[in-house]
Amino acid sequence: MTIRHLTTALTFGSLLALASTPSAAQPPAFPPAFRVERIATNSTMLHVRVGGSGPAVLLLHGYGETGDMWSPLAAELVTNHTVIVPDLRGMGHSARPASGYDKKTQGTDIAGMLDALHITQVDLVTHDIGNMVGYAFAAQQPARVRRFALIDAPLPGVGPWDDLIRSHQLWHFSFWGPDAERLVAGRERIYLDRFWNEFSAVPARFTETSRAHYAALYAQPGAMHAGFEQFRAFDQDAIDNKAFLQRGKLTMPVLAVGGEKSFGAVMATVMRFVATDVTEAIVPGSGHWIMEENPTATIAIVRKFIGDAAPRVGASSDATSKDSGPESAPAESTDSIKPSIVLVHGAFADASSWRKVIPMLEQAGYSVIAVQNSLASLEADIATTKRVVDGQKGPVVVVGHSYGGAVITGAAAGNGAVKSLVYIAAFAPDAGEPIAALNDKYPSALGGALRPDAAGYLYLDRAQFRSVFAADVPLADTRVMAATQKPINGAAFGAPVAVAAWKSIPSWYLVTENDQAISAAHQRFYAKRIGAQTTEIKSSHVPFLSHPEAVARIILQAAGAERSSSRAGK
Repeated sequence: MTIRHLTTALTFGSLLALASTPSAAQPPAFPPAFRVERIATNSTMLHVRVGGSGPAVLLLHGYGETGDMWSPLAAELVTNHTVIVPDLRGMGHSARPASGYDKKTQGTDIAGMLDALHITQVDLVTHDIGNMVGYAFAAQQPARVRRFALIDAPLPGVGPWDDLIRSHQLWHFSFWGPDAERLVAGRERIYLDRFWNEFSAVPARFTETSRAHYAALYAQPGAMHAGFEQFRAFDQDAIDNKAFLQRGKLTMPVLAVGGEKSFGAVMATVMRFVATDVTEAIVPGSGHWIMEENPTATIAIVRKFIGDAAPRVGASSDATSKDSGPESAPAESTDSIKPSIVLVHGAFADASSWRKVIPMLEQAGYSVIAVQNSLASLEADIATTKRVVDGQKGPVVVVGHSYGGAVITGAAAGNGAVKSLVYIAAFAPDAGEPIAALNDKYPSALGGALRPDAAGYLYLDRAQFRSVFAADVPLADTRVMAATQKPINGAAFGAPVAVAAWKSIPSWYLVTENDQAISAAHQRFYAKRIGAQTTEIKSSHVPFLSHPEAVARIILQAAGAERSSSRAGK
């Protein structure tokens, strides 16, 4: 492959003066030390910002932005690194060829660009689709990557990918083609606002200046087509990634970074499928758009990972100080002791309910135990669960589903080792309040589907099992679930808890919007009353079977928050 290196060496000041610039509104500018080069590579032309000297750092952007997103980080790194910031194929100011939007091809684009710059090895920092291009580059040329930091987006075909793409929020993964382009033409800002709003923790942090800038770039001829082609290539990317993995996992140090309100600790779960040396970090208070929402913490996380032997003279220490506040301090790595995770099943089921979630939590490095309760009485199940929780060493995160929410509410009370509670479509009664106390106020289909036996134990009617309990689980599976259901003593629903643990322990709640057993309104009441950090998904009553990734994700968020808060208090 012949690579032609065009040394236009434009300064950023002269670049902004060009009439072809789409918008005068800009994100924070790159320092004057940067120049712009147009580099021919792999049958396309990349727009590349280059500045500084020292160990090379390569920054790859994602969809909805361009290399401009990295300007605050680039300004921090340029004093003692060579910083390279391209616009990816078809995006920003780079050329828009008709094809080549699979990430394997774009990894080759990056290799050719580095060849043209005579750079043999880099620290790689990526975001969103940049993660996918970066992984393809690192998998094909691992010796060229010293360290690899990936931020807040999964890899096609890797780990929980199939579960992730079921999310209704990710419909844009399948939105491409001529008609999609016609629908968006002239409405690029509306289309992109949806990304910036829905995937932000606080949409206002993605400023109007940045929105106008990126919307103008994506409104250029062919830009939306190129962006859609990035998504269209995901099926091929999944095939390529599985082939890469067959060659072996990445062995360089990998930092998996998630926005606290976005992918969070799931990033580390994903990367442990493809890399052997993975550290986890969380950008506090941020959704997906980390450089817009919390650049201070993001910069601190990256600088710590790639090393900074010569900090800038006069640079603020707020981002890296051990005493900095929670909004600026990055979550530390998983080198600290992780909490154990205790899972408590609900009625009509047993501990095997968690079979899809347990491997995800263990893959993330957590010790997991699922309690096997008798369902003979609330008091007995609280005692069994308390015995398991008390037997764990170190901090504990306790998770309850449905009736199991009442169990953990009683079992965790008074145990200082329990740092977080997670309620999955669960009852969360107050002290002295029977489990069924609110059933008349929040009716559901469950009551009409219960069938008592002679001893007062309740079963779910097998003909209604799937519609009431597990409508989004395959029929063959629900037939087995109905046949093997574990009955509960009906008296348990009339029993109260003595003390409500959620009054003194931080809580998370996963609301299942399509639930016919405990209505979504009932769940929202509990979530609001207990002050939980709440996530909602479109699921039946058994999300650990139909949406296990979403369940694992909220548990990992609770576990990660526990570690951050416990370290802050040391």
